Amino acid sequence: MAGHFAGVEAVFLHPRAFGDSADRLLALAAERGVRRVVALSAMNIDDPFDLQPSRWRGDRNKEAEEAAVASGLAWTSLRASSFAGNTLQAWGAQIRAGDVVRYVHAGFRESLLDERDLAEVAARALLTDALLPDALLPDALLPDALLPDALAGRRLELTGPESLSHEETVAVIGAALGRPLRFEEVPSRAVAAHLRSPRWSGPSSSCTRCSPTSTPRSPTCSTAARPRSGSSPTGREHVQARRPRARVDRRTHREVTERFIEAAFGGDLPALMEMLAPDVVLWPDGGGKSTAGGPRPIRGRDKVARVVVANARGGVDVRYRQVNGDPSVVIFEEDAPLAVMVLDLDTGGEQVRDIYVVSNPDKLGTVSGDTA
Repeated sequence: MAGHFAGVEAVFLHPRAFGDSADRLLALAAERGVRRVVALSAMNIDDPFDLQPSRWRGDRNKEAEEAAVASGLAWTSLRASSFAGNTLQAWGAQIRAGDVVRYVHAGFRESLLDERDLAEVAARALLTDALLPDALLPDALLPDALLPDALAGRRLELTGPESLSHEETVAVIGAALGRPLRFEEVPSRAVAAHLRSPRWSGPSSSCTRCSPTSTPRSPTCSTAARPRSGSSPTGREHVQARRPRARVDRRTHREVTERFIEAAFGGDLPALMEMLAPDVVLWPDGGGKSTAGGPRPIRGRDKVARVVVANARGGVDVRYRQVNGDPSVVIFEEDAPLAVMVLDLDTGGEQVRDIYVVSNPDKLGTVSGDTA
């Protein structure tokens, strides 16, 4: 094993891969010159072990995090919520077979995390000390100035964009598939009887991830799938394909951004609509504390244009910044930040496909008035 660390600077520690030997692995890694470790953990790490279903599958989340912290390396722990892929394991066969999903506890809520977004955060933590803004989507799509300077020595709780019940999640999947899926609750005692049967070698009935006594965790460090979203999108994005961000040269991006702002604050609705793609989406993040940030994404050229113009009030100072290498807009009022706006363009740099607006005051507190 030692020879595999030659030239390695950072390691990703999976809680199932090394189990109880994580501490020995990291000690060897440190001896061989590794400087950083990113450990995959879970939000329920502090729950009693018999209430952590993944332990029955071999996960040692607590041990992995503790080994990372004690390793002497620069460390980051990713405390992930339930994976969106769990729904495929739990309900996939039923959805393929028909339109009814039978499961326990229709009202149990959780914030499902898209595994691809977890991978983006993990990769950024392995490669740099700064968290990639567009890995936290969209309510955490923030400029570097709004994010911690370093990830080292941090336990990041990663969730999806919103908490959905089992019944709501099935409805979201059905909408994405274009099928009228229906959730039918199964009595928990029937499931418990099955889990106690001799044919079942897994965890006891007290260890189901859908226990009605479990406390749903609110979205914290949200990492929704692209298209993106605690208090925003519908959740349909969890199961739809994500459209990748187009990379446009900075000059073109800056020019389009400036023309967009000119049209918005000038009230030029026709010019603004010409710049917007037909399927443009406005992703607001007001955190429930800003009138400029609604609870849901707004879709479609006409609706988005009218909302943008209606919210582009006068008496503000518009300044330009770089966010993840792209031009962005920071809007101030009397040197107090009101919002940060980032535009995603199509591949030709001609039309705006997505607009991200962060107006949550809790996320704007560290924005300075310095211009870029």
